[in-house]
Amino acid sequence: MATYTIQPRNGPDPPEYLSNHGAGVPAKPYLEEPKSRGTVYLVDDDPSVRRALMRLLRSDGIRVCDFANADEFLRSAPEEGHACLVLDVDMQGTDGLALQEILKAQGSRLPVVFISAMRDPLVHERAINAGAVAFIIKPFSAEKLIGLIHDALSMRVQ
Repeated sequence: MATYTIQPRNGPDPPEYLSNHGAGVPAKPYLEEPKSRGTVYLVDDDPSVRRALMRLLRSDGIRVCDFANADEFLRSAPEEGHACLVLDVDMQGTDGLALQEILKAQGSRLPVVFISAMRDPLVHERAINAGAVAFIIKPFSAEKLIGLIHDALSMRVQ
């Protein structure tokens, strides 16, 4: 697997990402649902980060449900099963740490992998002490994130 660095990108996706059709082949939706290795609930308020992570995870066979903020995620009432939550720390409205606390208070056992550009060790410590399985600083390698997600998905919630 190649090494990627995930960073926010401004502007629309380049044309080669918009469809995967060729001459004589009917157009298919850009992001087809992969054969699932589990579900990642992705919560990040940066659309370019969400798009990049969705492409990355789906290319690895991981089903992704993305949310622009914590409130949208909470309204969706996600199933826990074979799933994990990839969560940005610094978001408008309810931030990632507050969402983690809400989920914990609701009795959720969904494994949480935090992604953040914040290098504050107190934020990292607070997330881990509250039960996050990992905390990774942006930019990060694709391999590192996928490895952490596979570890989180292996913690099947019963």
